[in-house]
Amino acid sequence: MVNPDSKQILGMVLIEDGNILSCKFNGTIGEKSLLNIYIDECEGRKIGFIIEPEIIGDTPQNIRKSLSKLKEKVASDFKKYTNTKSLRPSDGIILQIDDGFLIDGSDVSAEEYEILFTLSDYSNVGELYNKCPLLDYQITEALVSLRKKSAIKVISNIGSEQ
Repeated sequence: MVNPDSKQILGMVLIEDGNILSCKFNGTIGEKSLLNIYIDECEGRKIGFIIEPEIIGDTPQNIRKSLSKLKEKVASDFKKYTNTKSLRPSDGIILQIDDGFLIDGSDVSAEEYEILFTLSDYSNVGELYNKCPLLDYQITEALVSLRKKSAIKVISNIGSEQ
């Protein structure tokens, strides 16, 4: 896949005998990258596709679903994405984990834990969405939940007027 304007390589999908084995797109891998491709296409962002036959060899497989199950999952995930899209914070927001929340030892879900873990390295919302292995709607839902629990706070918003 390439950006049709700049011809920059955006990612790749490895297909063997009609099965999707692996996918990488804009820094994401696996099912998250397939969903991101689908989202970009549905939202009108142009992606160029180049089809090249290759000998794949022993490429690690990061997708382990049949094509029909994969289609169902992407459709389901896209619906959840559209339902949470309006709740997504701006990419320029800088978040910080509240120390008191950690000291209290409050319960967190697996998704919330993943967000807290990723936030320890990437406090910028844009980077968080790019670097976190969760799907975008899962990140949004976990961020909303963590804000309600006062586990994270907004430090600054790079994109706002000061």
